[in-house]
Amino acid sequence: MQDLFFYLSKVFWALASPDHLFLLLILVGLLLVWAGKRSGLWLSLVSVMLLLSVAVFPVGNLLLKPLEQRIPPAELPNQIAGIIILGGAEEAALSAMYEQPHMNSAAERVMMLPMLARRYPNVPIVITGGSSSVLYQQYRGADVVAQWAEQIGFRERLIVER
Repeated sequence: MQDLFFYLSKVFWALASPDHLFLLLILVGLLLVWAGKRSGLWLSLVSVMLLLSVAVFPVGNLLLKPLEQRIPPAELPNQIAGIIILGGAEEAALSAMYEQPHMNSAAERVMMLPMLARRYPNVPIVITGGSSSVLYQQYRGADVVAQWAEQIGFRERLIVER
């Protein structure tokens, strides 16, 4: 059942991601035009305009900025039980191909590790991250972050959850 959910989530996002959704709407609109429906032309034109606006203008950043600034950063406590680094910031297949850690646009979650590890020197560091790839399940995100954490000197504190 877990595998089914994984594959369904991949299919869902392939259809629901904005760029793919707009391309699909353009295709549906063109099929409607081909079938003689005038509404297909409007659907295609509106979808092209939306796709161009998302592609050219920083629409995503404009929508996210108010959400990200609504809550101020929390103050760090004096004591913690451990540091957990969530997966998703790594490019596991690229890291395996080039034999060095590669990160993506979510790398800030990993880049906080040195500061937190120095501030809390006696707590374990838990690194999580499976594979989000349908084709390359053997490459795990936790391995990439663990490799990077070992390179900067935190090997003895690591707990890796693949």
